[in-house]
Amino acid sequence: MNAKEKSRIPLPKDWTGNVRSAVLHVISLAQYATAYNRSWTANSPNERMRLKTENDRLEAEVALLKEEIRIKDARLPVNREMSLRSRSTSSKDTNTYRS
Repeated sequence: MNAKEKSRIPLPKDWTGNVRSAVLHVISLAQYATAYNRSWTANSPNERMRLKTENDRLEAEVALLKEEIRIKDARLPVNREMSLRSRSTSSKDTNTYRS
């Protein structure tokens, strides 16, 4: 995600410039705090903290991938039907080859 995409957070148009700026600053500060906290725990001498951080990172990545798939499927419903058909066909094909 580049800087232009990050700055396109949908905010109500009737908000004043100061309110819009304050909300964007709060979001930026929260992102910074999260990144700092994760980097600190990832480099911690405590193995439990490192594993918890890695687990949280992987869960966040899975959530992002699921959201990407949901958006893709919403935009391309034909591809979803085709991919579901191909999955069921390919699993049947692999079963017939094995027997």
